[in-house]
Amino acid sequence: MHDVESLKCYTIGHSELGAEEFLSLVSTRFIDLVVDVRAFPYLNHLPQFDRNRIDALLHKSGINYIWMGLLLGNLTASGRLDPVEREREITYQEGIKKLMDLLPGRRVCLLSTEADWRVSHRHTLIAQTLMRYGIEVFHLELDGTVTPAQQDLFHMEEN
Repeated sequence: MHDVESLKCYTIGHSELGAEEFLSLVSTRFIDLVVDVRAFPYLNHLPQFDRNRIDALLHKSGINYIWMGLLLGNLTASGRLDPVEREREITYQEGIKKLMDLLPGRRVCLLSTEADWRVSHRHTLIAQTLMRYGIEVFHLELDGTVTPAQQDLFHMEEN
C-alpha cells in the first residue's frame, strides 16, 4: 500500500490553449504523466487536443500520456451527469484505484477540457474522491498559478 499522505496529483483544463502553451504549463510543474479523463477526447475545433495528437506532442517532450476517459470520465453508465452516482460505479472505482497506483514516484496531471476547475469533474468528482484518500490535489490555472483543491460542501457529508 502506498503512503497516500505524500501523494499529489495535479489537474488542468486545456480550454482553447495552443499546443505549445499547454506543453509549457505542464512542463513548468515538471509533470511526467498526463492522464486524460475526457470521455470523448476529440474536438473538431481544437484538433491539437485530439487524443492521438496530444499523446504524440507529450511523448516528443518526454511526458507520458494515458487515456482513462472510460474509467474516469464524468458521465454515469446511463449517460447522466451525476457525480454521486458516478462515484459509486465500479468502473469509476477501478479507475481511481488505477490512478492511485500511478501516483507514487510520478508527477501526474489530470487533463480535461474545461479551464474552470470549479465546474469541471476534475474537481467536482475526481479531486473530491482523491482527497478523501488523503491525496493532495492542485489545479493548474491557465495563467500558470496553482490552486490547492478544497473539499466542497457537498462532499464533506458522508455518502
